[in-house]
Amino acid sequence: MDFRYLGGADVTVEEVMIEFDKPSPFSHTVFKTRKPGGARPHRQLSGAALGSAVGKRIQYKVRALTPFKTEIAATIVWVTVTP
Repeated sequence: MDFRYLGGADVTVEEVMIEFDKPSPFSHTVFKTRKPGGARPHRQLSGAALGSAVGKRIQYKVRALTPFKTEIAATIVWVTVTP
């Protein structure tokens, strides 16, 4: 578990997820970790993107979930895939 300070309250984050819309620029559309303090999901994204994604602007969502699978934080991010 990971403890964070969010909006004036201490919260427990059990899982962090990165979700891409289909088609994903990677071989998977969802990257998640059950131990946010250790193996963060962005480290799973260190591999190369698919060749078909080069030059495209791609939207993805980052979500933080409680131990009860309640979403406590989310953001939408855009990235442009370069060669």
